[in-house]
Amino acid sequence: MSRSLSTRFERFSCWQKLVRSVAILKACTTQKRKTGRTWRTPTLSVKHLTQAEEFIIRTTQEAAYPAKERETRLASLNPTVDNSGLVRLGGRAEKASSWPYEQRHPIIIPKHSHIAKLIVRAQHVKIHHLGYRSTLCAVREAGYWIVNGAGTVKACLKGCIHCKKLRAKPSGQQMGELPKERLERTAPFTHIGMDVFGPFHVKDRRTEAKRWGLVLSCLYSRAIHIEVLEEMTTDCLLLALRCFLAIRGPVQTIICDNGTNFVGMANEMARQLDLAEPTLKNYLLKNKIDMMFNPPKASHQGGATERMIRSIRAVLNGMDFKHRVDTKTLRTVFHEIANIVNNRPLTGTNLSNPEEPIATPNRLLTMKTPLLAPPPGHFPADDLYCNKRWKVSQAIADEFWRAWRTEYVATMITRQKWIDVQRNVKVGDIVMVTDDNAARCDWKVGTVSSVFPGKDGLVRQVDIILGNRHLDSKGKPMEPPTTLKRPVHKTILLLDL
Repeated sequence: MSRSLSTRFERFSCWQKLVRSVAILKACTTQKRKTGRTWRTPTLSVKHLTQAEEFIIRTTQEAAYPAKERETRLASLNPTVDNSGLVRLGGRAEKASSWPYEQRHPIIIPKHSHIAKLIVRAQHVKIHHLGYRSTLCAVREAGYWIVNGAGTVKACLKGCIHCKKLRAKPSGQQMGELPKERLERTAPFTHIGMDVFGPFHVKDRRTEAKRWGLVLSCLYSRAIHIEVLEEMTTDCLLLALRCFLAIRGPVQTIICDNGTNFVGMANEMARQLDLAEPTLKNYLLKNKIDMMFNPPKASHQGGATERMIRSIRAVLNGMDFKHRVDTKTLRTVFHEIANIVNNRPLTGTNLSNPEEPIATPNRLLTMKTPLLAPPPGHFPADDLYCNKRWKVSQAIADEFWRAWRTEYVATMITRQKWIDVQRNVKVGDIVMVTDDNAARCDWKVGTVSSVFPGKDGLVRQVDIILGNRHLDSKGKPMEPPTTLKRPVHKTILLLDL
């Protein structure tokens, strides 16, 4: 009988509702026995609630600690039985007469039982979701002694949705593999990352305006190119990209974030491709540029380009670039900055051979050193004007790639953070989406609708369906649900299904 009742108690998720339900049931049963009829809504008193609570705990204790095993299993607690049949802690505080009886002899609650979880949740809510130590103290002050209380409290708080909303950390995943664009030996600026920084205030004659910088970073050689954007529009972006292609040559892949101008440029290129003549269309299909977009709010996935912007800002800070200039001067400043950043060493100095030239992006782009040193090797005077000068540039390029492969790649293959493999987010999980521009209590909650595993099988990008607060009279959403694409680092797992 006790075990069946204990199983029925597991249908409740709130301690107060369980006590109230049992009190109503006992009141109805008592009233029917006395008068022959049952009240629909009996009036409850504190006595009814106290008796119901004692009945629930006594039933749970009988199921967990039979009378024959009680003394053996609870020997360290020196158990005693009070007048209500409840098993209490004997302890050594009998002489502390100033303490209340419930604190000197708290009621013993079986560990990991459903009743223990309900009591912990009730006290946890009562102290407004403080930590496990405060919750454990509140449980003992309320007159309960949970066996292995610390473990039970930690297990309950681990599944508290409200605490996850307040203090849980965003999800994570092991750092992904390097993309092939960063390891494939190609000509400079074949695979590029693109981003915008700024704005900068300029003054052309008497007109004040804003200008932005478009940085295009080679994913393989780590060289950069900077163009000036006069407006944050798709047209200006296309013009800047055409200037870049005219100087650096064609590209195959462009990786960027989800900026409105970048998305507009991709749509415009697709529209022009659809409207082109068949001959031109075939040529564009053969030599088209593949645009790849990182997920929104995933700046760490474009870290190669973001790091270049940090270097650019470091040079700007050192140039004392404070006074207002015109657009032509700003363009010149950007070119000088690109030259300085491209002269940075990709690896450290070789202490064993200090005379060995350091690998820099400019050595590949210009085939020259910053000091205009003579090319390596011995070249006679009669060979200066012959057709063998290509050997000079080829030697410099081979030297760059050799240093790049042996020194620079070694710095990229190790993971500096996000080392451990985490649990993959699954379809149906309930997550909270972080938002840097909103308070934590206003972050939106949604359901994961799609996951996008990488080549290693780890999920780093998900689609989330958000709920709709605007409902009609039938309780159905008045608008279609909103779907967001986010990296897992911008989500907090609330409930896994």
